[in-house]
Parts: sequence; C-alpha cells; structure tokens
Amino acid sequence: MPKENRSDLSNLFFMILLLFNATKLRAQDERQLKKMLKPKAKLMKAPKSILSTPSYQIDLNQNGDLEEIKIEKRDNIDYVVLKKNNGDLLFETKLAASGVGAFVSKIQLVTVANQINCLLIYFHQGKSTGRVFEAFSRLTFITFHIKQFNHFVASSGPIYQHEKEKIKDQYWYRYFTVKLVDLDGNLVKDVLMENLGITKLYQLDVAKLSWSLAR
Repeated sequence: MPKENRSDLSNLFFMILLLFNATKLRAQDERQLKKMLKPKAKLMKAPKSILSTPSYQIDLNQNGDLEEIKIEKRDNIDYVVLKKNNGDLLFETKLAASGVGAFVSKIQLVTVANQINCLLIYFHQGKSTGRVFEAFSRLTFITFHIKQFNHFVASSGPIYQHEKEKIKDQYWYRYFTVKLVDLDGNLVKDVLMENLGITKLYQLDVAKLSWSLAR
C-alpha cells in the first residue's frame, strides 16, 4: 500500500477514535449530570418506641360519619393523628415539646367560620430539667374546610400557661383563659387570650387556613 494511503487511513482512524471517545465522554457526563440532579430519597427511620392513646371518635366535618383522633408518642415526640372512618390516614402533625413530661391535656373542636372548623390542641410542652423549674403550655390550631375535607393546616399558637420557679424559692404562674370571639364582626372567630388585663389576639387567615398574632 502506498505511503500516502497508509497516512490517510491512520488519520481517518485517529479521527474516528477521537469521535468515539468524545461521544463516550459526553454520555458519561450526561449520566453523571442526571445522577446529580436526581432527588435523593430520604430514608425515614422507624421509631423505636410508639405509645398511643385510644382512638376517639369525632365527627370533624359534621357529615354524620365519625372520624378518629388519637395522640401518639413516637420516641418521646407527640403527634396528633387523624384518620378516616375506614382507618385511612387523614392528617398528622408533630407537637413541639420544650422539656420532659410533655402531654396533650385537652382537644376542642370549634367552628370558626362558614364551613371552616378548627381543632384546638392544648399541649403541655414539658418542664425544664435544669436548676430552675420552668414549664410552658401552648395551643396548636389544626384548621380545615368541612366540605373540602382533604386539606389540613397546623399552626403553632400562643402560650396559655407558664410556670417558673425564680430565685430564692419564688414561684411565678400565669394562665391565660381562651375565648372564641368575633371582635370585628366579619363572621370569623378570633382566639382571645386574657390574663390580669393582658390580652393576646390570634386571627385566622381564611384563604390560607393559618393563624397568626394580630398586630
């Protein structure tokens, strides 16, 4: 074979090799990019211990069917669990503790607006374990439409009880009464907290089903 032909074949082989390697690298880069962009699945660890109250029946959306509500303590963290009458999960939310011995003391179902109900969760957040005793109790709101019964919103509410042991064995205690009132006449109930002339007002955002402190 002439020298010129051998040179042309060598050049052609070299170009094919470059093209093959470039294609291979591009494919590897695409696979690596897809791998990087792919969301990583979160591994949910099963709780080591679960304690539960009995399931209590309640007609949450006032349609005649009874749902179930219970409190679960998973690894010492409290959850409010709502289930349909067939046992399927409706909604659950975690309650934030601030010390040891946390527990739910009361649950109240109220109507706060037209076709909007709310569960008031009275939660004792626990007591401190330091040198000075201190304990808090806080309201949590779980709000939902009674017709569109597939959307629940949990909102952290106000502290309604506060205990504290001060220096030299002094003890301090404050408890707020909780009232539902329509202060501005808009047919939406507000949550009014009162204690010795101190008031706090929480209002509902009807569109978002969330509660916030009135400014």
